[in-house]
Amino acid sequence: MRENRVLNFRPTMSSHAVLVAATDRPATLFRLTKVFPDHHPNFTYVDIHSAPTEAQIYFEYSTEHDSSERVAADLRAV
Repeated sequence: MRENRVLNFRPTMSSHAVLVAATDRPATLFRLTKVFPDHHPNFTYVDIHSAPTEAQIYFEYSTEHDSSERVAADLRAV
């Protein structure tokens, strides 16, 4: 009987969506996106809606590790 072998293993990516409501000011998007590199995301969708005083930025991304709570905390700190 032949043993099963794993030839290629990739951990399942964990998918997340985050909607951020922020004051619409210069560099807001820049400051928010600086949060993500430490969490190694693969962005699948980004959408931005701007009103006179508020911007809503929607991010969809996947990561190998579930760091959603840390991402949310880091975004709140911005």
